Amino acid sequence: MAIIILALAQGLILATVGAAVRVQYSLYRGFDIIIAPLVVLTAEAFVVAASCFPRPTILAFVVCSAVAISVGAGLSLLWNYTVDRLWRGQMVLGSAILIFSLGASTFITGAVGFGRGPGLRQVDWNLPNVHLFGIDAGLPTAYAIVCGLASCGCLYIWARRRTGFAFELWAQNQLFASEIGISRRSLLPSTSICTGILCGIAGAYGAIANGSTPEWGLTVFLYGAGAALLFPSPLLTSAIKGGLAVGALLVLSQLVFSPSAATIVLFGLITLVLLARGSSRLSQGLR
Repeated sequence: MAIIILALAQGLILATVGAAVRVQYSLYRGFDIIIAPLVVLTAEAFVVAASCFPRPTILAFVVCSAVAISVGAGLSLLWNYTVDRLWRGQMVLGSAILIFSLGASTFITGAVGFGRGPGLRQVDWNLPNVHLFGIDAGLPTAYAIVCGLASCGCLYIWARRRTGFAFELWAQNQLFASEIGISRRSLLPSTSICTGILCGIAGAYGAIANGSTPEWGLTVFLYGAGAALLFPSPLLTSAIKGGLAVGALLVLSQLVFSPSAATIVLFGLITLVLLARGSSRLSQGLR
């Protein structure tokens, strides 16, 4: 039972990151790499906000999570509106950011490490265990399950509403969506906020579970990208299913192998899936 709970927690967090990658990639081909620094910056925001609270109370978690999510949503909006202006203006800088998006992401996370110093930054809380589904589980695990279920549920509801349908259509066929009046600019506010909220949840979880390091965001992004592209469908529900599957594979591989070997095994399996179905960047509208 404990293994199932842990796999569920990991899967839900990776589902949120996978959905963020799916949303961001559908909005701007190639700019989904911004997920990596967003996760780091939201984790840093959670750690800073937690320093104002001596104990891990419900109020502390709510406030710190709100701070992290607000930072994620604000930065996601700022990034996407900037990219939109560059592309609409047909500026060379927009293409340069696209080409060097990995370098831009690495620069941002490196700037975080330079600004606050290298190494691990953790929340200075003595986190208790909680009773969850009949077993004692760590508070980060409970946080992942509660926030992950809430975010996936909200995503499901959003995908069934008008804006969600417009986004799903845009993700599947941008040319047809443009012909019936759906534009990237009309989708930008809601999808940017969605991306930021999902990154904020993942960042907050990382802050209390593992602590924040500059390179952690890229690791989570890679797992999230694997979740987003594990299944060929561009729908958000596929990204959520992919996150649950990758989370289960991660936990199982860690039980069988060492943590470092589990990373190699997991990325090896994802690579094999990509090679089996075709790994073109634009294949099926996925990275």
